[in-house]
Amino acid sequence: MGHAVKSVCVLVVMLASASVSLRLGTKNEESSALRNSEPRIADGANATSNEFPYQVAIVAKGTATLRCGGALIGKNSVLTSAYCANLGTASDIQVVVGNVKLSTEPPSQVVDVDIIFVHEAYDISGRVNDLAVLQLAQTQNIGQPSVDVVKLRSSNVALRSQCSFTGWGSDTWNGAASDVLKKANLTILSTTDCVSQLGQEVQVDQICAVGEGPSNACFLDEGGPLVCDGELTGILSHSLNCGRQGKPSVYAEVAKHKAWIESHIVDAASVNSLSLLTILAMLTALTTFWNSAA
Repeated sequence: MGHAVKSVCVLVVMLASASVSLRLGTKNEESSALRNSEPRIADGANATSNEFPYQVAIVAKGTATLRCGGALIGKNSVLTSAYCANLGTASDIQVVVGNVKLSTEPPSQVVDVDIIFVHEAYDISGRVNDLAVLQLAQTQNIGQPSVDVVKLRSSNVALRSQCSFTGWGSDTWNGAASDVLKKANLTILSTTDCVSQLGQEVQVDQICAVGEGPSNACFLDEGGPLVCDGELTGILSHSLNCGRQGKPSVYAEVAKHKAWIESHIVDAASVNSLSLLTILAMLTALTTFWNSAA
């Protein structure tokens, strides 16, 4: 019976650990040099209500303090950058949906985060695979004028395509976040042009976009959505000098990561079913133990 007790205890601990891990995020220290290239929108125009229903703000829990942007891609799934996700744990942040204003007051819906899935091959040194999926604690009622998902792009975006980028970042380096969602019209560049204008390497899973004059992403816009032809094409990775001097901003390309993204879109029913299965497995293990002890 001693062997049975030991086996059951190990099994129960393993199952409990698996259940608890569903609600944990990740936290890694990031390099201060790359933090200095963290973006916000510079020289953007105000968005109107319901214009970008997929846009979300990632804020410090219990506040309206902006950390990053993101895009709603499922009823309870948000796509953002790995860099942004690594700034804290799931318990440190909340997601604000349904409002062009950076506010936790109605009509904003403030949602807790259950799980953070950071891309397993993310590399801070070059921002390779700079993507993360946030699993929300509550399913969103999508299809509303103010809350809806954005379609993931499946194919490469054409050069010179006109796209929109949105976020609440300020229009100056290290400035305050905007109270109202900003938008900027950007043009897709070739990798060759991007490398030439940036003066640095661009990764194979990245695309670049540039705006007219100083209009571009800037400080605290990371994780925000670049949408071309109505499809989510990129997630902001980084930007230099807030787009000044015609510097392009750099994005993780969604089409190259679509399979990974879709594999991490877990609906609430799946999470609840997994939790139920864990409980049933634990009860079965306990029943087996008591039967063997009798």
